[in-house]
Amino acid sequence: MSVMNSRKKEFLNWRYKNHPTRKYQIYTLKKNHELIGYIITKIHHLGKKKIGVILDYMVNANFED
Repeated sequence: MSVMNSRKKEFLNWRYKNHPTRKYQIYTLKKNHELIGYIITKIHHLGKKKIGVILDYMVNANFED
């Protein structure tokens, strides 16, 4: 059984980019307009401390550079 969700553009926009109440930071790596990878982070508050959390990431394993 797989725990990996769809990484289609529509799902990622729904889950992270278009969320009405949560703010996520999205970083992408592109080469020649081709998406090579991304990482999505969020700042979480734990008491008085801010903690950076990696929520999702993906890298094209076939990219050779």
